[in-house]
Amino acid sequence: MIKKTKSAPWALAGGAQPEPNQVVMFPGTDREHRVSTRRTVVAVGDRVTLLTAGGGGHGDVRGRDPEAVRRDVAEGYVSPAAARDVYGVDVDG
Repeated sequence: MIKKTKSAPWALAGGAQPEPNQVVMFPGTDREHRVSTRRTVVAVGDRVTLLTAGGGGHGDVRGRDPEAVRRDVAEGYVSPAAARDVYGVDVDG
């Protein structure tokens, strides 16, 4: 059983609020769907993906140090597109 599928963690001081926890049944198939608390029958070989929310953000993301964002991209935590679109940092230029 997974909890917190309807409400996301709190963000503070203008921080970004993440998506709530999610359960994806049969990802990548024509049966793919998201569930919260209802029961779903699975068989051997079926896939289930749990997406955890992480924590709520603290403060405006555009105030993050650009060099820290570039390190996050280099280490694979943030994509170049997210660095640009979310943090306002161009790592390609």
